[in-house]
Amino acid sequence: MMNFSLTLSAQIAEAIIELISKNEIKPCSRLIERDLMERFQVSETVIREARLLLESKGVVTTIPRKGTYVNNPSSSELSMLFEIRKSLDIFVISEVALHHTDEDIQELRNLSLATEAAYQQKDLSQFFRLSKEFHRKIYQCSGCLCLEKIKDSLTTLTDLFQYNAHTSRNIELEDYVIGHRKIC
Repeated sequence: MMNFSLTLSAQIAEAIIELISKNEIKPCSRLIERDLMERFQVSETVIREARLLLESKGVVTTIPRKGTYVNNPSSSELSMLFEIRKSLDIFVISEVALHHTDEDIQELRNLSLATEAAYQQKDLSQFFRLSKEFHRKIYQCSGCLCLEKIKDSLTTLTDLFQYNAHTSRNIELEDYVIGHRKIC
């Protein structure tokens, strides 16, 4: 889904991230600019700007005279990122306890219920989208915008490869649902 508040190159970068997360573009595969231009019906300049955004987020690596490849973080790298993210989440939740409003808690409950419904329907794409939105709301409720920016940069790769990470780390999706319930 395109976010029209973003530049065209940022929208294309998000679309590529979504394709990677759905495993339509596989880790370690080469991104061919011409194919992407045709797929998204955009100019070479837009694709190159999107590639630079993806590089800055750690999603791809460009090797001079060889091409641009989708990164494939190791399981130990992903585990480390998940542990850092977990520690940051714990801190942020303690801040939410100090700064939340009743409306914030209601929105978190609604997101939690929607996430649980997606889990019960086995809709992984919707489940992970709602879970991401739930965590974004928690960071907004903390009252510190810089924490939200830190989380965004930290979680790009974990969000991108979350389905594969979830299966390789043997984490049950129900654990996410239970964690969301506890927060609300």
